[in-house]
Amino acid sequence: MSRSTTLYKSEALNILDTKSKTRANLLKKYLPNTIDSIRFYHFTGKLAALPFIGRFIKKGLYLYYRLMHTNSLVFPLHEMEKAIETAVDIYVDPCPCRLIAEEKACDAPLYTCMRINHTASIRKKMKGSKGLSKEDAIGILRDAYQKGLVLSLESCIQPYQNNICMCCSCCCIAMKMRYDYGIDIYNSGPYIPVSDSEKCKNCMNCVEKCPVKAITITGNIMEVNLDSCLGCGLCSASCDSYAINMSFEPKRVRNEVEPGRIKLLLYLVYIYSVMIPSVMLYKITTGSKQEHMDKAKPNANDYFNENMQ
Repeated sequence: MSRSTTLYKSEALNILDTKSKTRANLLKKYLPNTIDSIRFYHFTGKLAALPFIGRFIKKGLYLYYRLMHTNSLVFPLHEMEKAIETAVDIYVDPCPCRLIAEEKACDAPLYTCMRINHTASIRKKMKGSKGLSKEDAIGILRDAYQKGLVLSLESCIQPYQNNICMCCSCCCIAMKMRYDYGIDIYNSGPYIPVSDSEKCKNCMNCVEKCPVKAITITGNIMEVNLDSCLGCGLCSASCDSYAINMSFEPKRVRNEVEPGRIKLLLYLVYIYSVMIPSVMLYKITTGSKQEHMDKAKPNANDYFNENMQ
């Protein structure tokens, strides 16, 4: 059985550091194949749009993403800062989604895939690295948020403890899964924007900054499509008149728990019999691009520099 330590707990979020051979073995297989795995997920996301076979692919992707590996939940900046402040280990990699996009990628910072806790410890050993300081990690996080990147917390078998993703709607594979391919796996967080119409200057910054176009302004009245809204807080951060606050909504909290032995066994059967062989077959038939991650350098917009870790 795994040994879990609660690192951070709030009304909205419970972060554990769970040390188990099962989790470590999964991560040790996934991390050296990150690029090829995500390329495969993107490929299957496109297949999910096909008639008939698409619904079975959607179900498989839903099971894998939502219940097992890269289940994501979006949070505003202040919750993510707490995740870093309480982390036991931190390491940052280049964003695999932007590496996959290649020449179509935007100019957002590249080093924004932040491993935390047990995942960071494994990654540090793989790379022979000291890892990131908390000060540098928070600097990367705040810079990414200021530049309009959505912050989400990811798991590797629940609950959330694996990775802080900082990505954009144009490159993020998980966001594409939800908004382009109709696969409900990139989860909105438990915060919603609430606007004060008396303070609103009708500047439209919030409309422009919303990564999923969930906001409309009529006069000084903000309307939010809560079915689309991620709860990322970028609208609030962009409001120069401080008219938007992020309000905690208990009904939007997802109460994730570690799987029991039977569920864990079923998860492992699915991962080892379906997902890993599928990724390996895709990698063999299309050629590996993992070296893109290994050779990536910070771009002109990165806060990160290689001396940090």
